[in-house]
Amino acid sequence: MQTLARENPQQLEAILRQSLSESTPEGREKLMESARNGELPLPQNVSFAGEEQLNGARAAYSPENNGTVLLSESLRDNPEALRKAYTEEVGHHFDSQFSKSDSKGDEGQIFQEGLEQGKPVSEQRAKQLKAENDHGKAQINGRQTPVENSGTEPTRQQQVADQLLGRLQGDDPALRQQSESDYKRLFTPGSDYYTMSESLHAPIRQSLRNAANQEGASQQIKDLYHQSLTRVGDMASKYPNDRAYSQDLVKELQQEWKAGRTSDSQVVLDQLKRAPQGRDVSALRGQI
Repeated sequence: MQTLARENPQQLEAILRQSLSESTPEGREKLMESARNGELPLPQNVSFAGEEQLNGARAAYSPENNGTVLLSESLRDNPEALRKAYTEEVGHHFDSQFSKSDSKGDEGQIFQEGLEQGKPVSEQRAKQLKAENDHGKAQINGRQTPVENSGTEPTRQQQVADQLLGRLQGDDPALRQQSESDYKRLFTPGSDYYTMSESLHAPIRQSLRNAANQEGASQQIKDLYHQSLTRVGDMASKYPNDRAYSQDLVKELQQEWKAGRTSDSQVVLDQLKRAPQGRDVSALRGQI
């Protein structure tokens, strides 16, 4: 951060503006000045903690006692993951120190990923992380204390999903056309992409859902999301014993019904009803 503050302060300011969205220009300048001078106001209390103390999180931050960071014992043998988790919690600490209120979403991870690449994260990635809830509880000084948790770094599949959507929403006509072609292959029965692993399809569906739920989302995005729902319903009906599809389907319907988007859920249910090998719809509803 010190190097970035000295050599490319414009990029660092952009990273801080994106991650610490509730910070003021004066606060960001003060933080950047501290970074340039090698005098960052880091959390005063940093220690390792067990999974039970962290309630399963990778790391946690509380503003108590001038900043308290707990890091999972599981990170001891993974220096790279440890560094990223600590940097994320430092981002939470800076937000508590230099922002008027808690910045939207997982500001710590936006901060960490921005520093990692030396520039702000993509617009799509920022939207995804700003939609996350990073709040939880951890045991500090013998009591359950509200904290901000460390998220997880994006998988390769998530990066592919974000890139695919970013190209579709971008300004380059050639990239948009390529993205449209890729989505068509992903959601057209019988194509090579249609039957690709759920480890790829699930994050693609997630990125489309996030985009479709944004205010002013295009009809094209909404249609693609419906196609992704139809596909997972189709795959679950064809492979009723494959837990990857059934679990993803139940999870998707849970999210849709909880959000009150029953029309989207109905797309999947209708697909299941039409499928000759379809799962029992009433039983599926019972899992929600």
